[in-house]
Amino acid sequence: MHFIARLKGDGSRKPVLLAAQSDVVGAEREKWSMDPFAGIIRDGHVYGRGAIDFKGGLAVFAMAALRLGERKVPLSRDVIILAEADEEWAPMNTSWLAQDHWASMDAEFALNEGGWVIMHDDGRVRYVSISTADKSVLGITLTAKGTSTHSSMPLPDNAIASLGAAIGRIASYELPVQLTAESTQFFRTI
Repeated sequence: MHFIARLKGDGSRKPVLLAAQSDVVGAEREKWSMDPFAGIIRDGHVYGRGAIDFKGGLAVFAMAALRLGERKVPLSRDVIILAEADEEWAPMNTSWLAQDHWASMDAEFALNEGGWVIMHDDGRVRYVSISTADKSVLGITLTAKGTSTHSSMPLPDNAIASLGAAIGRIASYELPVQLTAESTQFFRTI
């Protein structure tokens, strides 16, 4: 389930969207030394599926909005919190949200999980990285035709074997690196 909440400002500026994914991919419990879905705190770290991607950020966004509200900080813009529940799988992903619920999340800018802060050993900030359009999606539909058969009697023109070979070729294909203007500027700057 997606979750959208709004902390109201005075409306003189367009909102800021704080967006985080709340879903996780599956886990093979037998390969974990602890329950992957328990969120166990050990030695000051949270262990569990999704702890890094991106539940910590979601907690930071939620706490920031809560503190702004509790302290009654005057805001010139609304702060929208989006916990997006379908980053890993379609059909109810962010594209669906944008098409069907744009009015609830329309903002001047958005902050999400891209980027990081690099610190010097003494705690001073060395630089802040902001990620913009660092990956894209390509949807592929594969269709294979062949003689219908049972897997115990595979024929040379078996559609399943053809699809398996095609998926293997796709998996081994290396896409060329394409730098955006922002990426090029980033590399020149550092």
